[in-house]
Amino acid sequence: GSVVDRLLDVVVAETSRRASRTNSLMSFSWDPYASVTEAISRSDVRLVAVVYAEEWNPAALGTAKIFNDIRTSGQAQFARILIVNAETDHAEAWNHGVLLAPAVVVFWDGTPLTIRRPDWDDDVKYSGTASRETFLELLRSARDVAATGDTVVRFEL
Repeated sequence: GSVVDRLLDVVVAETSRRASRTNSLMSFSWDPYASVTEAISRSDVRLVAVVYAEEWNPAALGTAKIFNDIRTSGQAQFARILIVNAETDHAEAWNHGVLLAPAVVVFWDGTPLTIRRPDWDDDVKYSGTASRETFLELLRSARDVAATGDTVVRFEL
């Protein structure tokens, strides 16, 4: 083994390790944007959370996986959670002001709710990563606030 051979072995091993990690993060299926349009127009689904993620972005994939775990666990049966690929559905993502993933847009009766966070501008999306508990609290707060007729979710981490 020359130095080049050893270096090549390291690069191949690292590439394989990263691909394996990405595949483990992709243990969910992407929802087509048509599912969002359908969900927010239904009268029997009041709260819809749309998670915008990207395949190449580990933070976004981690957020998508958290939301997938929430939707499959039954902890947020009051919400319809959809995970959309912000790259393939980029026009729809841009329409919701999503320039970077991960981002979560929460709809109540088809209308995006405003998310108000300390030291952030009001927005129709939650941008960034958080824990599973924080995302569950976001969904619960959105439900509780919107049920009173308010459209502003005051959310503190």
